[in-house]
Formats: sequence, C-alpha cells, structure tokens
Amino acid sequence: MAVYAKMIKDRVKPDVFIFNTLIRSCRNSLFGLALEMFKEMKDKGRSPNVFSFHTLIKGSFRERKFEEGTGMAYEMLELGCQFSNVTYEILVDGLCREGRVLEACDFLIDFSGKGALPNGFDCFCLIEALCGEENVGRALEFVDGYGGKEMHQA
Repeated sequence: MAVYAKMIKDRVKPDVFIFNTLIRSCRNSLFGLALEMFKEMKDKGRSPNVFSFHTLIKGSFRERKFEEGTGMAYEMLELGCQFSNVTYEILVDGLCREGRVLEACDFLIDFSGKGALPNGFDCFCLIEALCGEENVGRALEFVDGYGGKEMHQA
C-alpha cells in the first residue's frame, strides 16, 4: 500500500476507481488489508460500488468468512447498490461450493423478497447442489416458488 500512502502524502484524493484497484490488489492473502481499504474508502466519503462489493464478497468466501461475505451483500443493498446476476452468482456459487446449500437457498429467498432478484438469474447451480445433497424436495419447492419468475439454465 505504498502507492496509497504516497497518494495521501501528495494530497491526491483517490476516487472509487482507485480504491477499487487498491482493494482488488489485496485479494490474494491480504484480505484484512482489503477490508481496511474499504473502510478507508467509506471514511473518505467515497461510495463503494458493485465492483467494490464483488471483490470483497469473493475475498471473504476465499478466506472462508461466509458471514462476513453475506453481510457485505446486505450492506450492499443498504447502500443502494443494485444486485446483478454476477452478484448472485458470486454469493450462491460461493456458498454452494462450501456445502452451504440451504444457506444459499435461504439467502436467495430472502433477497428476492426484498425485490433484489435480477431478471434471468441462473439458479441452476443451486438446484443442482440441492439435488446433489439429496434434497430434491427443497429443490422442487424452490423451483415451484419461482415458477413465475424469469430464471433460466446456462
């Protein structure tokens, strides 16, 4: 973070794009530093965007800090950042890969109840994971619950 220190020393005011670049540069084994940069960005009055959150959610899952990652998703909505298909893919795939399939399902249901489900979201990985855990009943409930929603398989 020598670059950031130099910017501050030279009185350069980093914008959200600079902060996102700094956060992304911390993603491999420097997750704590990425979180510090995120806090610094907010403290400096810069609003995080969807890319800020995507990077941090991926990083938290990589570090196996799932509550922190899903908490970021809630913060994302609180700050008015719109969820995209990519947001859902990061969250659902990240949870499913770690065997947190029911948590991923509950997460989707909760967020879609908040009106945050994007059109055309691909929930195939979730349904596949539910079936793989011999939870076909829950998979069918999920599909039935979203029968009227626009979803597709990749």
